[in-house]
Amino acid sequence: MKILLTFLGIFTATICFASTIDTIPASDTLIEYSGRIDFSDTGAPRFSYSGVSVRACFTGTSIGMIMDDDVGKNYYNVILDGRMLDTINVTTGQKTYTVANGLADTIHEIELFKRTEEMFGKTRFCGFVVDSGDMLTTITDT
Repeated sequence: MKILLTFLGIFTATICFASTIDTIPASDTLIEYSGRIDFSDTGAPRFSYSGVSVRACFTGTSIGMIMDDDVGKNYYNVILDGRMLDTINVTTGQKTYTVANGLADTIHEIELFKRTEEMFGKTRFCGFVVDSGDMLTTITDT
């Protein structure tokens, strides 16, 4: 009986956690890409050159990115609402990285800018993660 209750508790917690986020696929038309990018897999575009950027506007209080790096030595500048927020090292394997949280519940702009050169390998961008019910919006240049 304890095993059944434990399993039921883990299952319920997993369902509750899973419903608190939404994944925005890399193929979403509201994501803007810039630079030399291989789109042969629209669900996970690949790039290796510095200067590549992935940009989107979103509503909500947090955002994450899903990346998969083949070497684990690539670094990305995270630019939020026009300001440099952080630098993230993307490690090997597909992982979700929290980029920003605790934001005002309004429209924000996120940009991921690749800092490292081609010799550090390729990264696949697999999408963004936002709070449940939040979404990407049209990018507006000001």
